[in-house]
Amino acid sequence: MIEYLIWISVIALVYLDAMAVYYAQKSEMYEPLQLFLQTLFVICLPVIGALLVLNIALSHIRSAPEGGVSNKPKSRFLELLFLTAVVASHSNSLELSNGRVGDSNMGSGES
Repeated sequence: MIEYLIWISVIALVYLDAMAVYYAQKSEMYEPLQLFLQTLFVICLPVIGALLVLNIALSHIRSAPEGGVSNKPKSRFLELLFLTAVVASHSNSLELSNGRVGDSNMGSGES
């Protein structure tokens, strides 16, 4: 039972860290070096760093004017990485819930 609580805590922590990095990149107020250093900060101090970076990034996003034009080119890398991780974790949990790890019957028509 305690192993499940540890895994849930680890997953929640990784999700919080990923959200902090994602929204820091999405806020478009940081240079690439600043984003890199903030990512290191979030990794080294997971809870405190993630909450601090997430708070600053979200407050900047909320205070930005609607429909504002940015001079920075938009990078979709973090969005794609985040989406890939969500899809991969979801598909893995579906395989585990069916009890068929590695057993795929797609296309065979069997239920």
